Amino acid sequence: MRVKGTFQRDESLYKPEMDEIAYNILAQGDGVASVCAALNICAGTYANWLNEYSNFKSACSRGRMLGAEWWEKTGKNHLADKNFNDRLYNARVGQLYWREFKTGHVLIPKLAKAKTYTEKGDAIIEALAKGEISPDNALKASQVVMAGATLKEKTELEARLVEIEKSLGKQK
Repeated sequence: MRVKGTFQRDESLYKPEMDEIAYNILAQGDGVASVCAALNICAGTYANWLNEYSNFKSACSRGRMLGAEWWEKTGKNHLADKNFNDRLYNARVGQLYWREFKTGHVLIPKLAKAKTYTEKGDAIIEALAKGEISPDNALKASQVVMAGATLKEKTELEARLVEIEKSLGKQK
């Protein structure tokens, strides 16, 4: 009998073989939505499984790493193609991997509020100067921000990345 206001959880739908399914989907460059659809779960369940099942979390992490590599290679191999849509490519890569960086590694509060890429670069530099993030994380943040930028914006960010690299060199 269920008491009003309580939630009785059924046994988890998770099965160890789902680790490989998630890994394969993510390794092909697809996102969490594709994993959820294949496993017939919602995003909340996916997030819960990452916290509850270390093998699932490991498989997803490895899959996302290979998926990121797939996207990098695809971009590199098709840049010269006349019909290559760099804005769509950058938007997709940013959509897939920005959230992971923001929630999984470092959160720079000013970066979330920044509207222009110049402001984003300044937020990263400021966080580095204050010691809020390591030089390595500053480089990662810059690279993630650059994934969604246009060519002009990338040029601006490159200048800021050089500043971060100089700072990294001084700290070694």
